[in-house]
Amino acid sequence: MIKRIAILMLSVVLFLGMTACGDYDEYVDEVETSVDDGYYPAEEETYISEEVSDFPEEKSYTAEEEPEPDEDKPSSTAEVPSWLEVNDEGYVVFGMYEQDGDESNGPEPIEWQILSDEGDSLLLLSRYVLDDTIYGYWATEITWETSNMRQWLNDDFYNNAFSDDEKELIPTVLLSNPTIHGMTSSGNDTEDKIFCLSAEEIAEFFPFTYTIWSYDDEDTMLDGYCPDLLAEATPYANRDYITRTILDFDYYEGMAGPPLQKAGFSPDVIDKTFCAWWTRTAGIEGTNTAYVRYDGDLNLYGDYNGEHRMVGVRPAMYIMK
Repeated sequence: MIKRIAILMLSVVLFLGMTACGDYDEYVDEVETSVDDGYYPAEEETYISEEVSDFPEEKSYTAEEEPEPDEDKPSSTAEVPSWLEVNDEGYVVFGMYEQDGDESNGPEPIEWQILSDEGDSLLLLSRYVLDDTIYGYWATEITWETSNMRQWLNDDFYNNAFSDDEKELIPTVLLSNPTIHGMTSSGNDTEDKIFCLSAEEIAEFFPFTYTIWSYDDEDTMLDGYCPDLLAEATPYANRDYITRTILDFDYYEGMAGPPLQKAGFSPDVIDKTFCAWWTRTAGIEGTNTAYVRYDGDLNLYGDYNGEHRMVGVRPAMYIMK
């Protein structure tokens, strides 16, 4: 009897062991097949799904919404230090120079337009044409480096227009004097405190609203109009022979009308008097310097830069914050 019970129990153990082994083999086969088919256990699938969902959606922009890159460019939101006077029209007031033509009452405050905020300094351009100083000399090929204008701005004008304290705020800067494609060499780079804008700087800070012509793909310099280039001369600058032109109705509607109208010039300019002003960029010949015409046209061919006073000067400079 005992022998039969032992044999029965041994049979049960063997049966259970064989069943377990069969289930394990089937489980292994199922897992291997599932992995080959790209299936992962539920826990891993959930983990992978959560990891992907953590990535932020990529923001897409329309042409109007696309953010502008961080570049140095002209801005009307320049950070002006509190100690620097700014008048109600938004012009910086800095320095003194004769402007009303009545020297008996002393010089008047100079107004400056802010062209660029350079972080530690501001680039300024005088609001008005302040004087009619000659640029060069008769029949002499000159560049900005050798010009009478450069010497006058950094000597006579600098010493007469600014106090000693104000001079401390005007840095000496290295100026690039690039040659415009197809024009005469503009000469070496220079170090100056006061200067005329280059043609490149004018094109950068006063984008043309109407282009007359442009160079090939190797040079993006343009010759065109911009209403913001119109400049009035002070009575003092008008004292001699500076060329002044009234943009009357006939001029606005006549031969010059289409460029002015296409450039967006307002009829408000009619019957106002404007004058030309120098750049520091060489023109078509060594005796020519590019200038801004009285009608807001940057003329790269240039005007004769000999001993005449028909083109005025709008000084430019940097001022430390």
